[in-house]
Amino acid sequence: MIVRRPGSMSSAGARKATAADIPEIVRLAVVMYEELEAPPPAGGWDGWSAAAGSVLAARLDRDVVAFVVDDPDTPGRLVSCGTGVVWTRLPNAWYADARTGFVQWMSTDPPFRRRGLSRAVLMALLAWFDAEGIQLVELHASTMGEPLYRSEGFDDGSGWGVALRRRTNR
Repeated sequence: MIVRRPGSMSSAGARKATAADIPEIVRLAVVMYEELEAPPPAGGWDGWSAAAGSVLAARLDRDVVAFVVDDPDTPGRLVSCGTGVVWTRLPNAWYADARTGFVQWMSTDPPFRRRGLSRAVLMALLAWFDAEGIQLVELHASTMGEPLYRSEGFDDGSGWGVALRRRTNR
């Protein structure tokens, strides 16, 4: 479990995504998965992209929000993005309303890295979660992204247990 401490709420450079941004958000998600050396899903990345785009279109501005940074030189192209998902779990002793945020698909095109764009996207997402009253936000960090997330208060968990995962697709 990852808990965020309050921090800066700057969101300079990032804007809330619209439905028109979905193809680019999905493209950047594939960039992220390829950087992580994730094996392509059955049917390849094209099939996954079509399915992921449909799911994002159905859920955007309902239980999913996305923030993006536009390419300054190419209209319609994004250079950085991140999504936030809200789901409801059973309440626990510290989070009675049971809503939990999850940061997903954080990605920046390689030529645009090290410019603060991922931080701008993350800060916009965290400000959105705060405005929605979401007190617990989790994510899975890559080695490259971990320093950013830790600098914004994400840590290894609550100390009340070890976060474990079981996958059946391996």
